[in-house]
Amino acid sequence: MEREANFALVGIVSVVLLVGALIGIVWLAQFQFNQTYDNYRINFRGPVSGLSRGGEVQFNGIKVGEITHIALDPRDPNKVMTDIQIEHGTPVRVDSAAETASLGITGVKYVQITPGSPQRPLLREASRDRPPVIPARQGRLAAAMENATQLFADGAEAIARVNRLLSDGNIANISRTFDDVAAVSGELRSRRQMFANIESTFARLDRAAAEMQATATSIRGGIGGRDGVLARINASAAELQRTVAETRTLIGRVNGSVDDVSNSTIPELNASLVAVQRAADSLGALTADIRRDPRGTLGRGSGREVEIPR
Repeated sequence: MEREANFALVGIVSVVLLVGALIGIVWLAQFQFNQTYDNYRINFRGPVSGLSRGGEVQFNGIKVGEITHIALDPRDPNKVMTDIQIEHGTPVRVDSAAETASLGITGVKYVQITPGSPQRPLLREASRDRPPVIPARQGRLAAAMENATQLFADGAEAIARVNRLLSDGNIANISRTFDDVAAVSGELRSRRQMFANIESTFARLDRAAAEMQATATSIRGGIGGRDGVLARINASAAELQRTVAETRTLIGRVNGSVDDVSNSTIPELNASLVAVQRAADSLGALTADIRRDPRGTLGRGSGREVEIPR
């Protein structure tokens, strides 16, 4: 009897569990049947690697549905038609947008829908398409990857250009250019030193001419009207001063920027130097005459007019 009682208890428990399981299944099925969904379509442009049927759909980070169908657009193979099913009442607005995103570090792709503006109408009420089409936009990760690819391409092109610029031939040309610049700089420094020396010499000549004019003036007062030689001294000294001034001006032009030196500057400088030499020779000859015969030379009357070389 006891054994039969145990069998009866086990049977009763089994029946109760079976009935409870059936009730749970029916309840779950009824809940599933009572839940409604809204269908939408997303037309992604370009590859959608990682998306597949049954993939997750999130709205503002919350799972609200899944992907029911994914295929290429027969009219445009660059588009990928993605049909989704999300919970009824999900507020997809006309300015909402869909993009692909990766789930954590696993890299599983899903569809993310942005909420849009609360003031805008719902897409399922405003759209004439069936199913309504949610605009697609490029995901932040995809945009970053595309930008990174473009940056790498630009960087590679820039490096290639630098390599072409720094070729052995160009480096040799640049080195020769630097050598030429150094040589020209050295030549300019030496020329400036030469011009400085010439300027110093001309300053002494100018002072000597002024002193000779002053001396001739003082001598003229002591010898009366016999001033032919003194007139020649004054004229030669004045000519020397004028020529020195002109030559200084030319040296200043040559000593300036190289671009300012015209083709006529060097001939003008040569002519001025010749004139200085002639004036100096004339003064030297008069000085030698005075040293050789001071009284006779200074006492000589004014004869014919002497032309001062120019």
